[in-house]
Amino acid sequence: MVSEPTPLSLLEASGDGILSFNHDGLCTFINRAGASMLGYQADDLIDAVIHDVIHHRDSGGVTCAFTDCKIGVAARGGASIRVEDEIFWHKNGSPVHVTYSVSPLIVGGLNTGSVINFTDVSNLHNAGLSVRLREERYRNLFASMDEGCCLIELIYDDAGRATNYRFLETNAAFDAQSGLVDAVGKTIVELVPDFEIEWIETYANVARTGTPFRFETEFKSMGYWFDVFVTRADDFGRISILFKDTTSRKKIAQDLKQSEEKVRLATDAAELGLWIWSATTNTITWENDKTYEIFGMAKADASINAAQFFSEIVHPDDRPSFAEAVKLTVETQARFYFEGRFLHLDSRELGWLEMTGVARGITNGRTETIIGTIKDISSRKTAQVQLEQSEERFRSLFESMDKAFCLIEMIFNEHGVAYDYRFLKVNPAFILHTGLSSIVGKTVNEVIPDLEPEWFIRFGEVALSGESTRFTQNAQALERSFEIYAMKTGTPDSPHVAVIFTDITERLRINNDLRRMAATLSEVDRRKNEFLATLAHELRNPLAPIRNALSLAPYLLNDPSALSNMFQMMERQVEQMVHLVDDLLDVARITTGKVELKQTTMAIQDIVARAVESSAHTIEEKGHSLRQLLPDQPLYVDIDVTRMIQVISNLINNAVKYSPAGSSIDILVSSEESEVTLSVIDTGVGISNAGLESVFDIFSQVSTSSSMAEGGLGIGLSLVRKLMELHGGSVSASSEGENKGSNFTLRLPHSLNLVSDANEIESTNTITTLNSETTIKMRVLVVDDNVDAAETLSTLLEIFGHDVKTCYDGCDAFTIVETFLPQVIFLDIGLPTLNGYEVARAIREMPGQQNTTLVALTGWGAEDDRKQAKDAGFNHHLTKPTGIDVISAILAELSEPVLIE
Repeated sequence: MVSEPTPLSLLEASGDGILSFNHDGLCTFINRAGASMLGYQADDLIDAVIHDVIHHRDSGGVTCAFTDCKIGVAARGGASIRVEDEIFWHKNGSPVHVTYSVSPLIVGGLNTGSVINFTDVSNLHNAGLSVRLREERYRNLFASMDEGCCLIELIYDDAGRATNYRFLETNAAFDAQSGLVDAVGKTIVELVPDFEIEWIETYANVARTGTPFRFETEFKSMGYWFDVFVTRADDFGRISILFKDTTSRKKIAQDLKQSEEKVRLATDAAELGLWIWSATTNTITWENDKTYEIFGMAKADASINAAQFFSEIVHPDDRPSFAEAVKLTVETQARFYFEGRFLHLDSRELGWLEMTGVARGITNGRTETIIGTIKDISSRKTAQVQLEQSEERFRSLFESMDKAFCLIEMIFNEHGVAYDYRFLKVNPAFILHTGLSSIVGKTVNEVIPDLEPEWFIRFGEVALSGESTRFTQNAQALERSFEIYAMKTGTPDSPHVAVIFTDITERLRINNDLRRMAATLSEVDRRKNEFLATLAHELRNPLAPIRNALSLAPYLLNDPSALSNMFQMMERQVEQMVHLVDDLLDVARITTGKVELKQTTMAIQDIVARAVESSAHTIEEKGHSLRQLLPDQPLYVDIDVTRMIQVISNLINNAVKYSPAGSSIDILVSSEESEVTLSVIDTGVGISNAGLESVFDIFSQVSTSSSMAEGGLGIGLSLVRKLMELHGGSVSASSEGENKGSNFTLRLPHSLNLVSDANEIESTNTITTLNSETTIKMRVLVVDDNVDAAETLSTLLEIFGHDVKTCYDGCDAFTIVETFLPQVIFLDIGLPTLNGYEVARAIREMPGQQNTTLVALTGWGAEDDRKQAKDAGFNHHLTKPTGIDVISAILAELSEPVLIE
């Protein structure tokens, strides 16, 4: 069985150099390929400071510290970088051109160092340098030639016919030979208006067919004779023209001799081989040493004929094109040109050559001799092929990637501050992500004049520091947001920055929508839970005294006065429950559109009177004073009487709940243009600015503190708004802030109808009787701010024979505890001033109260409420209303009860 390759074997199998080093720069691993590239054995470099060995000098030999080099910077920052052309140093001291990348080394989730992956690109570097040197030589040759040379582009009319051409490049001899000065950028028709069209058509034929053409003729429009060679310069249809003024035969001979001598000197300098092919003898003569060197021949070798050259040197696949080039020159005197593969006669290695030549000695239209140059272009061709393959891979990636890409050139002011940049290249995805097209060559300030300065700052820092960066930026002018990665490209002094980015506008919008939705759902869920807890609390509060009264009733049958008071209390508590249930049902009916108003015309003063009457008991119970500031003249409105009483009562009850005892509440009615306004003004807890925005939302409350006696369900004000909207009116709230009172204002349109009566709504009461039994006699303290609940429970416990004390405030409880020393304390949680949790903690700190049984008797019954009760020192947690049997069971379980005489 073949075993699976290990990570180490895979690294050793790589042809690239791979090494790792720790934060101190010490080499911890290098594969054989990497060590070999640098002339070392792998063990030679382990534990060596790798920078000092292979990367301590720049290309000029200047030493740099590890902390200053690119590798050191990347290692310290934990960043990934890629360097396309850099120098590593061989053991023998020679430079090794490499392309390398540095990445963090992550082991067990920790950054333990860095990894370098490098490739020896010395051959490609040298080949590229050679190509550039040769191109420079050709350009020097082009500039120094005494033959006129020019590069032109043809201009076509709408029918596709060549009618003109423009000069793109000329050499120094062009002006002297043609008599045309400053021709570059101008057309021939501009310079020579009556230039013969047939020569333009001839050039167009060369561009179309790619077949070179040579001729000697007179250009009558210019008054010169020229020997002209025309060839296609590239695949874009540009034409290269080489010409010589042949006006004077003597001058032609002289110029030819000088030109040939210059060409010979130039070819020697440019490593060009010279050759002469004789059509008469069919032999080829090598005219300089370079030609023998190119083909691997000894200088003493005899000349070979064309047939031998064709069969022994030219590659078989390229022989047809070579034969066609020879034939064309012989028969048409066109300039000879051949580029193809050849076999080195000595080594038989394959290479590339470029042969050019001109026809000489023309007899009966046939060329007798071809004189030309030959050049070994193997290195250039290899580099060109590699470059084309690399460019093709890059182009495919560039065109197909879905991320937007652009290459930009930063523009700095005299102070070195970036203020603009120019687009040099973009990919197709750029248009998709930005909506911008046709911007190459333009600056961003031309395209987006009001772009944020942060763009220039970010990209300018990359261009100056060379440090890549990733960031998110908004482009306000494009109404888009982008996720961007920017990196420097080119030489250290280059202002070019490559930018890869993605339009994340939609993603941010979706994320924002999701966050808002999550916040909304969280708020809805919070309000729901808060409402359910509050609903349970509000329903249990009236149920507690009712249940106590029912248990107490059988014992009061012979006491009509006490029984009557108890029934009145039960009626009040039932009415409170009915009010809560009615509010809930009303909200549901209005929300589902099932409420139909039974409107009648009535004076707003009468509605206020009925609302005040329905709330009178609540106002008196809290000791508030109510002032009614009503106009003497009746103000009529079209209303559903029952619903409007409900609206005003809710506002009055709201003012009562959230005002300290003994406060003043004002009802102010006035007429404003076409509306009647009614304001309920209190001096209570007030509403914060944030609370004003949601005070009419369902389940929203002015305060949710459990220390408030009457928190409410957060339904009343929502119901007020909905009912006012059904009446075609509105409600608004205002407050100067917390503890500065509130002002709720109703607005209703004036009625144009006659006055009518409205019937009052009656309520019914139900009385139920329960029986209980006595329990063990103990000292018991009842603390509840709900007076009815406290009194009924106390009376019930007294009937059972317990010694009972009652109070309605936590602070009063401390005084009673000190003197009464209760064995059991029934303690409400929602107390004013101090809540039940705070009272319980304080009692546990009092002398002799560590063993007192504390029972939480409250409307708050959630799991969190029970936990808070336990943490505060309660022994039991009972949720209102609680049956007397549960209370008796708790009392019966207490150990060593003290019997009361």
